[in-house]
Amino acid sequence: MEGASFEASVRSPLRQWAQHTSPSQYQPAHAGGPRSPRPPPPSSQHQQSQQSQQKATALSPLLMIHHSPRIGYGQRGLASPMVLSGSGLGTPKTPTTPHHPAINSVAALDARGISRDFAHSGQMAGGDDRWRRLGARILPLFNGDRVVGSVEENSEMVRSCLLRDADAAWPEIHAILRVGMASLVRALYRALGVPPKFEAPQAGLPPVLSVAGIVSAGVGLDHLVAAVAGVWQTLYSHVLPYLDGVFLPLRLFKAAAARRRADAPGVRHAVLMHFRDSIVIPLLPSLDAAAPVCAAAARRRALDFGYAPPELCPMAQAVHMLSMLAALTPADRGPLHHSARAMAMALQS
Repeated sequence: MEGASFEASVRSPLRQWAQHTSPSQYQPAHAGGPRSPRPPPPSSQHQQSQQSQQKATALSPLLMIHHSPRIGYGQRGLASPMVLSGSGLGTPKTPTTPHHPAINSVAALDARGISRDFAHSGQMAGGDDRWRRLGARILPLFNGDRVVGSVEENSEMVRSCLLRDADAAWPEIHAILRVGMASLVRALYRALGVPPKFEAPQAGLPPVLSVAGIVSAGVGLDHLVAAVAGVWQTLYSHVLPYLDGVFLPLRLFKAAAARRRADAPGVRHAVLMHFRDSIVIPLLPSLDAAAPVCAAAARRRALDFGYAPPELCPMAQAVHMLSMLAALTPADRGPLHHSARAMAMALQS
C-alpha cells in the first residue's frame, strides 16, 4: 500500500510543477513537519516584460511621469508635481496632491506674457493713457460691478506704469480715486432717492458731484445713516482689499516710495482720506444729529418688540466708520473722534 501511494504521488499532475521548485522548498519547516512548497514562479513572458520595462526606465526616467489633465499642468504640457528620490531618477514616488483648479489657474498665470503684452502696448501709448486704461479697469469696483482682468494683470499694469514714470504715480492715483469717490456719492444719491447736485470745487474748474444736495434735500436722518453705512460697507469690504492687491507694486517700488507724499503713506490711507473728505466731513453735522434720533427710535422698537431692532446695525457700522477715519490722524482728536464717541455712547444707552 505504501508503494502504491508513492507511485500515485509520483504520477500526480503536480509532479511537473514540483520539478520547477527549488530543492530547499521540500525541506520540512520543522522536524517531522509537513512540507510547504511555494507558489509557481512567474512565467518567462512575465519576466521578459519586467526586464524590458526596467531597460526603458533606465533609458528614459521621464517615462514614469504622467501628465496631469488639470488646469495649470495639462494645458502647458508640463509634468505633474513629482517627488523623485535622490539616488535614482527612474523611481518616482507618489505625486503630490493637486491644488484646487482656482489655485492652479492663478499658478498658471504667465507673468512674462503679460509683461510682454503691456510693454508692447506701452510703446504705442503714453503714460497717461496707461493710467487711464488702469482706471477704466478698476473703477467699476466702486459701482459694485466686476472689474476688468484679474488682480495679477492689473498689478502688473501698475508695475509697468511705475517703471515708465514713477513721478506721475501719485497724481494719477489721486485722479482715479476722485472718480471713484464720485461713483460712491452717486450711489449715495441713488440709495436716498435724491436727484444729484453738481458744484464747482474751485473757480475755473468743472463742476463735480457733491453731497451738498443730500444735506439740502432734508432726507430722514435714519435713512441717511443707513445709506452712509451701506456705502462704507462697500468701500471697506470690497474696494479696499482689491486696491491693496492691485497697488502692491507701489509699496515695493522704492523709487515711488521715496516720492510718496507725507499725507498719503499708502493707497489704503489715500482711499480713506478721499472718502473722509468727499463724503463724511460734509455729512458730519447730519450724522451727529442722527445719532440720538436713531438711538431713541431703536430703544422704542426694543421696548415694543423685545429684541434688538435692525436699525442698530447701521449705527454700529457708522461707529466703525467714524473710528477708522478718526484713526487716520491719531494726534488730532478732531470732530471725527468726538462724533464717533457720541454715536457709540448713544448706541450703548
